[in-house]
This record gives sequence, C-alpha cells and structure tokens, in this order.
Amino acid sequence: MILGVNFSKLIADRINNNATGSININNNIKINEIKESKIFTAKGDKALEIEFEFTSKYEPSIAQIIIIGTAIYVNKEKASKDILKEWEKDKKISEKYVEEILSALLMKANVEAVLLSKEINVPPPIPMPRVGKNGNDGDNSYIG
Repeated sequence: MILGVNFSKLIADRINNNATGSININNNIKINEIKESKIFTAKGDKALEIEFEFTSKYEPSIAQIIIIGTAIYVNKEKASKDILKEWEKDKKISEKYVEEILSALLMKANVEAVLLSKEINVPPPIPMPRVGKNGNDGDNSYIG
C-alpha cells in the first residue's frame, strides 16, 4: 500500500498561446528509481521509496505539465524484497504489484495536474465528468 506521496517538483509550462483546433493530451508516468526506505514499519513489513515522474504533453505543442515525486510503499518484507530485487535486476515491477503502485501514483498526480492545468489556462489532462443522457449529451467532443 502507498502510505504517502510527496511532490518535489511541479512544472506547468504554457508554451504557445495561439493553438487552434483539437488538442491531444498524452499522459505518462515513469518509475525512475526504487530503493529501500529507512521508515519504521510494523513487524514483518518493509517500506520502499519509489521515485516517479508524471508528464502531460499537449499537442500541438501548447503546454506541458511535469510532476516529480516520491512515494512510500509498504508491503510484507518478502514482497518488498521481491520488488526491490526485480527492480535492481530489470528496472521493472512485477505485474503482481505494478497495478496497485501505478494506480495510486496516477490518482495523486492526476489531481495535481488538473489543478496545475487550471493555473496555466489549458484543458485538464483528464476528462471531467459530464451530465447528460447516459453520461453525455450526444456530442463526443471534450472541451476542458
């Protein structure tokens, strides 16, 4: 489980004010490093520090949002050691754990990216909920 997420760098950069037409937003999250944490945990648990980078790139090139941070992940000692061992060997996280970790990181980063997009006056990087017949009004276009 993710105990907490701390952001160390938040960049919201408006590159171009003259974009017209449709805007595509590409979101990506990347794990940069996993290492053992010095945090005290319950007996039988082990904490890991997961350094990550989340990016939202707007095309045409009108803006970008970059969020860099660290998450504290806690699991049973064997599971944490397995994650660390696989990371050190292949720079990958086992399918058994990757969904839980990436889902938690995306949840925190997406919320922050929505707030940052508002500050630089660009559409949010994720579609916002809409009201209408069956969840939309028949128009599939989205404007943030």
